[in-house]
Amino acid sequence: MTLEAPNSARRGAAALLMRRPQLWGGATAVAAVVIFLLSLAYFGGIVDPGEKLRHLPVAVVNQDRLSPGNTAGKGAQIADALIARADKDQRLRLQPMSMAEATDRLDSGSVYGALVIPPDFSTRLHNLLEQRVATAPEQPEVTLLTNPRAGSLGVSFTSGGLQPAWAAVSRRIGHDLLAQPAARSAAPAARLLLADPLKLTVTPYRPLPANSGIGLSAFYYTVLILLAGYLGASVISGIFDTAVGHAFGEAHASLTYRSPVAISRTRLFLAKCATSAALGPVAATMIASACLLLGVDTPHAALLWVFTSAAIAAVGIGQQALVAAFGSLAPLLGTFIFMALALPSSGGTVPLQALPSFFRFLSLFEPARHIIGGVRSIMYFDARGDAGLAGAWAVTGLAASGALLFGLFVTRRLELRPRLSGQTFAAVRGAATQLFTGPTPSPTLRPEDGAHCDSAGLNTRPGDSAGLNSPPGPHRPGEPGRSRF
Repeated sequence: MTLEAPNSARRGAAALLMRRPQLWGGATAVAAVVIFLLSLAYFGGIVDPGEKLRHLPVAVVNQDRLSPGNTAGKGAQIADALIARADKDQRLRLQPMSMAEATDRLDSGSVYGALVIPPDFSTRLHNLLEQRVATAPEQPEVTLLTNPRAGSLGVSFTSGGLQPAWAAVSRRIGHDLLAQPAARSAAPAARLLLADPLKLTVTPYRPLPANSGIGLSAFYYTVLILLAGYLGASVISGIFDTAVGHAFGEAHASLTYRSPVAISRTRLFLAKCATSAALGPVAATMIASACLLLGVDTPHAALLWVFTSAAIAAVGIGQQALVAAFGSLAPLLGTFIFMALALPSSGGTVPLQALPSFFRFLSLFEPARHIIGGVRSIMYFDARGDAGLAGAWAVTGLAASGALLFGLFVTRRLELRPRLSGQTFAAVRGAATQLFTGPTPSPTLRPEDGAHCDSAGLNTRPGDSAGLNSPPGPHRPGEPGRSRF
């Protein structure tokens, strides 16, 4: 049914809106507050990560073997000195371990680097002091293995935090060497080398593959998962609400409205959740197709597709639970939960150890933190469970189950309360009829007419085949009507 609103009615309505500053002023104020909060959320986690850095995990491997002379055991002394400086500074957390354990930690992304003191470290240092080689003695060298798969910014913090400490330790060792009798007769060039004897070489451990976005592909893949779940659920909810007559549908100049269908809140919520879950594999296929088209490196493609499907479904069910509980506020809440607060606390660009305490707290239960752990494990760490995939599966399942139970609890509780009284519903119908067809007597529903709200919050009369009050004219319950403004 197409209804044409009179021009005078439209002009009068527009003038009425503009004469109410509390309306447009309040809307502007609310939008401004939301934008301010979004700005705080996005910038709050990245303003000064270096200053917020605390206890970034780095392995220390001492393979040094003792050698004769005064330089015996210098590897252990240097490792202890570096650990003591790190404990005092608290920016890095140096953890002594074996080479096998350090390799395992690097392969799982548990550490951002490993400082490896070689077996011949003390021997080289002794030879440097005694000048016992025919050619120029080799400078004692220690290797810092960085872990670019754990995050490029974390690697930068690792090398940037260790190099100043290493330089200080090298000068301290040089001071001790120059004080020994063997160094007093050394040539000036040799004494210059002895003053700063240690060399630090930075080498990436398992460099990132090509087409991995310098380690950011996992982060943007996670963003796509969140967007697919959140936006997909919002679209599904809007279409379903329009189809059952709980909302108007607007396309270009047409406003479509279907008479409400007698469906309970719980059944509607379950239908939305089922559709959001079905969207998961479809959206995962679209993301995988785009990655294939662009040449993005996606190892373990089948496992990545399965995990993506599950994660999108979990996010979608979570958004449907928000819609069931908060109605029109759900898109705004979803923006903060799944985007504004989730991305800064995900650890995808800035390590968790460099985030403010508020975002580190959010990372404990925000979905993005665990989703990116699963994606990063699949894409960078050979799909190891201890690299984040096992935890991601667990959190995804718990989040989907918790959101489903929460939504069922809310909808069941809301069904105990009617959405509209019969009198309010009649007043709304009368106002709509007057707007589109001109002044007509507004229908008045009295208690003796039998008008009431059922468990779905829909007004019904005994004997109404659709369980609804049919609107005037040829428009029947369940049939769409259109109006042009």
